[in-house]
Amino acid sequence: MKQLEELPKKVSAFEAELKALDAVIPLHEVKVDPTVIAGKRIHAPRIAPNGALTAFLLRTLKESAGEPVNSRVLTHNFMLEQSIEMTKANLNRAGQAVKNRLKNLEKEKVAVRHHAPKSNDFGIWSLHPNLLQD
Repeated sequence: MKQLEELPKKVSAFEAELKALDAVIPLHEVKVDPTVIAGKRIHAPRIAPNGALTAFLLRTLKESAGEPVNSRVLTHNFMLEQSIEMTKANLNRAGQAVKNRLKNLEKEKVAVRHHAPKSNDFGIWSLHPNLLQD
């Protein structure tokens, strides 16, 4: 019974809170059309389709028949094969991608490094001798 007596007080308190919210909400409305806001890409789009770089590197290193290949040559030939425009930005992105992929292939014992790891020059790489026996 006590609850029924308190019910009108609770209803009027809730109505007062809702009225206060209704007065505040227009002050916080977004005044910008969200469709106008451009998205922000966190990562740059891939330089080539997924797996294309690895396939190219493995094929090229295998075709070299154990002869070390300069990563600058690998980068240039990859860009030509993928029809990537030869701009400084694209050359830097492709070069970095080639460098990173070759380092990972070395960790996987697929590629062999023929230059100092701390070198700032372009690297010299070959396919691991065990993989050349096919």
